[in-house]
Amino acid sequence: MAKVELSKRQVNRAGDLLRDWWMNPNSRGIALGQSTLSDALALVLFEFRPTFQRPLDKVVMGIRSMVRSSSPALKGKRKQLPVGQRLKRELQIIDKLARHPKMQLARMQDIGGCRAVLPGGQTEVDQVVERMRNASWDIRGFADYAREPTRHGYRAVHVVVMRDERLIEVQLRTPGQNEWAIAVERATLQLKMPLKFGVGEPVILEYFAQAAQGIAMEELGISADIDFMEKFDELRDRVRPFFARAPN
Repeated sequence: MAKVELSKRQVNRAGDLLRDWWMNPNSRGIALGQSTLSDALALVLFEFRPTFQRPLDKVVMGIRSMVRSSSPALKGKRKQLPVGQRLKRELQIIDKLARHPKMQLARMQDIGGCRAVLPGGQTEVDQVVERMRNASWDIRGFADYAREPTRHGYRAVHVVVMRDERLIEVQLRTPGQNEWAIAVERATLQLKMPLKFGVGEPVILEYFAQAAQGIAMEELGISADIDFMEKFDELRDRVRPFFARAPN
């Protein structure tokens, strides 16, 4: 028997039910019956989410080739290319739907995603973007956070491409941008604050924003002035108590 293709309406309805349940366990998702909620979760887990794997594999294969040809340090190397991939975990999908109430599940751009770290810095990142465009990839979204960082300091280039009717997100980072993002991820877990989403103690967010600016300046070969360093040192002293009180 041929497999029935999921409709966007089915996918979006499942997403709406799961969002309602995540935000309020006593919502209409439960009222419609436990089987309805279970069916919605099963659709996301076993039917919709897995359909991103093959398109993601194809995108990753192309990005690996572009990264290798754009970075002199990586040419000729077959292993250990700095390109990783993942399918968004089920709870992460539901959490994102809850954080973005108007988002439709069928249009979520990062269920399938890959990340490349370019050792040569922003110039190599820009070269990969140019290769994607020259290769006539079906680009559906572009965000240059490297040149227009978020207010809490995140920097990278995000490109959303359509492959086999699935949206796949490509993140391109410099080594410094990647190290900063990893540090924020660790602090998010350690302090139990959603810092990676720009939410948390203002002084900690300011500290990471200042750190991100310092990393960007260093990668560009710009020396920080005395005022910048004094401000950074002050912020570092103010955030230390938060980390000292946090469990290891």
